Amino acid sequence: MEFEPLDFLLGLDLTKAFSILLQDETVELRVCRIDEAIYVDANELGINIIANGVGVVDVVQLMSLGYKGASKCVMQLPFGLQFTQSQSFVRSLLGAPFQTRASEEVQPWDAFLVGDYRFHFTYNESDSSINMITISHRSVA
Repeated sequence: MEFEPLDFLLGLDLTKAFSILLQDETVELRVCRIDEAIYVDANELGINIIANGVGVVDVVQLMSLGYKGASKCVMQLPFGLQFTQSQSFVRSLLGAPFQTRASEEVQPWDAFLVGDYRFHFTYNESDSSINMITISHRSVA
């Protein structure tokens, strides 16, 4: 089952979000708290979630198969994208990023503001595919 993260997860209570996502599945979740944020690693679902100190989902990370040990992502990618699409394809779809970075020390990435949301794309070293998409409200970014 695939879910749309923008309409579904952002702003939900963390417990409610995972009860819907997991349904009858048994999935290992790794949870840690750093300062006021709650980090939930659900690699078996291909997602990570970051919630604020009161447990409301602020950030959703969608990971490609194999990236940081992730399994196939259970959520739809925004804009009909596929993880196999390149940085140039993403830019042709979304326009010029408002932030971008590429260096030997950091994987290439772009950040776009679309509507009320910030989309941060991390690409593989050759920019030929998407490794991860991080989605948040503009106010959180």
